[in-house]
Amino acid sequence: MVVQLCKYLFFGFLFLTFAPFVNAQIKIDSTQKSSTRYSIGIENLNELDKEAFQNIVDNLSEIAPELSDYIVTFAYGDIYENSHLSQREKQLIIISSLSTKGDALPQLKFHINAGLNIGLKPDEIKDAILQTLPYVGFPEVLNAILVLKSVVDERKD
Repeated sequence: MVVQLCKYLFFGFLFLTFAPFVNAQIKIDSTQKSSTRYSIGIENLNELDKEAFQNIVDNLSEIAPELSDYIVTFAYGDIYENSHLSQREKQLIIISSLSTKGDALPQLKFHINAGLNIGLKPDEIKDAILQTLPYVGFPEVLNAILVLKSVVDERKD
């Protein structure tokens, strides 16, 4: 826990130190909804899961609508779009990363579903998760494998 807190403090310090020098728009206001970045973000989300965009907006509209803007515009309109990786590679990386966190199980479930939607096989996802075992340990990998199992079981129905 202390290590995680130090990690967050360190990255927060880096962000505050270097954010003024980064040539990127981070603040998103209501005009962003008509931006190209926002539209691209919606397209990218819809390619992963046809209901993802609406679910994000619905779940956050009452408490933090700006967070849905950040997710759509920054995560899927900027980061996800600006990559030389294939969708399959992106999803394997995201699944591996979320597996290592141990506390991002809803997000992991979404990305496992998204990976399956774009053609990943359950064994490919399993192998990506297992590759993290030496670095994060059994609890996180076990949780991630159980999420994979639940997603595969749900999709059988």
